[in-house]
Amino acid sequence: MTSAATHHSIIRRLSRNVAFMVADSAVANLASVGTTLAVSRLYDDPSILGKVAMLLTIASVGILLADLGNGQASTLLISRRLAGVGGPSPGRSAGAGLFQAAAGGLCLGVGVFFLPDLIRIVAQYVGQADRAREIADLRGPIRLVAVWVFLAPLGQQAAGVFAGFQKMQYTFIQDVSTQVPRLAICLAVAIPLLPWTCFIWGWTAWYFVAAAIGLGLLWRVLSGAGERLSLTGYAPLSRLRAGAALFTPIAAGFILQYLAIAIIWWINLGEMGSRSVGFFTPLWTLTRGYEVILIPLAIALFPAVSDAHGTRDPAVLTRLVRRVLLATGLVAVGILALFALAPGLLLGLFGADYRTMVIPLIVLAFGVALESQRCALDPLLNGSGLARWVTAIEWGKFALFLLLGIPLYRAHYLTGISLAFVGAFVPAWAAKMLLVRVRLGVRVLGPAAVLAVLLAAVAAAALVWRLPMIDFSKVW
Repeated sequence: MTSAATHHSIIRRLSRNVAFMVADSAVANLASVGTTLAVSRLYDDPSILGKVAMLLTIASVGILLADLGNGQASTLLISRRLAGVGGPSPGRSAGAGLFQAAAGGLCLGVGVFFLPDLIRIVAQYVGQADRAREIADLRGPIRLVAVWVFLAPLGQQAAGVFAGFQKMQYTFIQDVSTQVPRLAICLAVAIPLLPWTCFIWGWTAWYFVAAAIGLGLLWRVLSGAGERLSLTGYAPLSRLRAGAALFTPIAAGFILQYLAIAIIWWINLGEMGSRSVGFFTPLWTLTRGYEVILIPLAIALFPAVSDAHGTRDPAVLTRLVRRVLLATGLVAVGILALFALAPGLLLGLFGADYRTMVIPLIVLAFGVALESQRCALDPLLNGSGLARWVTAIEWGKFALFLLLGIPLYRAHYLTGISLAFVGAFVPAWAAKMLLVRVRLGVRVLGPAAVLAVLLAAVAAAALVWRLPMIDFSKVW
């Protein structure tokens, strides 16, 4: 098969897998939005929505730490073996991944189970006993969340195996069977206005069914490939290192969001802190909308990179890198055009009170437009054995954001925090582009410079266009 034909074959598989993952992302996001609307509209009590959001945050953090990059480690190991690059058999990779998912889920699940007691001890120690009583009211639901934290990593491991085999249709089936019934359970409880804790119980019961579905699909994929689960040669520390090297890029968005909220809360005490976080959250949520399209690309790109390396032809990898960077570059321009030139979306969704947030939105959108290419850069570099470099760049980005975020926020409020994001995003993006050029040998610096200049021009035009509508006494 010629180099061009091989490239087209890889792109066809990548396009098919991206299509399944976009559909999966759309269903998951629609189910999440539907659940939020059901809770907020039918119960008509913001405190209930706040409690549900807190539980979901606890679950998300617990599951993220329990998985610790384990799912992506399976994707990388399996895809490289199938591409002939080497490594353990798919059955051994899947077996080690499932064992580690069960162990990680158990450890974090136990931690979440006793979380209310830990918070009570800390709250009493720092003289915030009221906080302990607030958490005590959620003791029962939090202990149900501990079950989610135990079971969900098994599903994430199954999704990692599906991605390694490039069977994203099974990920779609698994996630639909998880998300859609959860929305149905929520509506079944919320419409007759039963106590909101009833659908937490319902979700917990369904997690067992969803885990069984995911494991059943996993068995089907492995048996279809003639593979059997095995722990032969399992090296726990090696596996942990492989997952940890991939964990930081996966968690980067969460880490930066929590760092920003921590800065805002630390500097603004009391009600002002809540109000400031309330303004920041829509800005961050809107500008992260690219994830619906580009996160599926990142998931599907991992095995495609293994395929490219498996051909032993540098031209195939070069074409793949240029193609995906061009696609994500076009998405970046679209992101900036949408959120910088059409701030009416922000005002229409959240109201006129957010008029002063237009400038921070434009500034943040410029940085996020470049950050969005991380969805292509990280899989390309991680899949090429450069995960340690990516991790180092990401931690450098976190440190730079902290260094810039506190003084800029003190000086310029949310415009300052948006500038801190730009100051952290742009050097990290440039460093990864340089890594592609130096370590992968792909000439991308010229197109990257053109993209950066284009995005800067669009952002500058948007700022000039919107300056007359801004009251800078409340922004700068």
